Amino acid sequence: MPRGARRNRAVGISSNPLQSVGASRERQREGRLYEPPERHGARSSFAMATPTASPPALGATNARDGRQWSARRVAVVVALFVLAACLEIGGCYFLWRALRLKRDRALALAGAIALTAYGTVFVLVPMDDFGRIMAVYGGFFIVMSYAFGVLVEGFVMDVGDFVGAAVALTGVLVCMLWPR
Repeated sequence: MPRGARRNRAVGISSNPLQSVGASRERQREGRLYEPPERHGARSSFAMATPTASPPALGATNARDGRQWSARRVAVVVALFVLAACLEIGGCYFLWRALRLKRDRALALAGAIALTAYGTVFVLVPMDDFGRIMAVYGGFFIVMSYAFGVLVEGFVMDVGDFVGAAVALTGVLVCMLWPR
């Protein structure tokens, strides 16, 4: 018997790497992602649990603030994100035109006011996690940026733009509506 084989067998480690791979595949099939080996008859307290979250749905309760996602609450959040995107894109566009293109300086003031208003919109969003608010807003910003480009500057979207915007918007809706 090789020198370390007895010690490895005592702690549940196989000296044959193929047996270890097979065992891990078996645990994956059973839904156990990680299970540490037993040591001296006692189980380790460190183990990953399998995910048990249900799919996103309206009516799910947000554990942090106790409020449920209703159609009205979703509409309020979407409206606030659209408002925030209009203020941010418009404010940046006004500043860009005033400073970069050397246009009317009053546009710079209007842009600064719009950007200040943009920063205050997020206080009204009925979600408690600032990081999640900003992450979800990012997807709306992508879609609104494309809309601004098409409506104001005559930008022509291609298939990649449409697919990317749809993926971004779908992803942020999952982040926003996932039950917690």
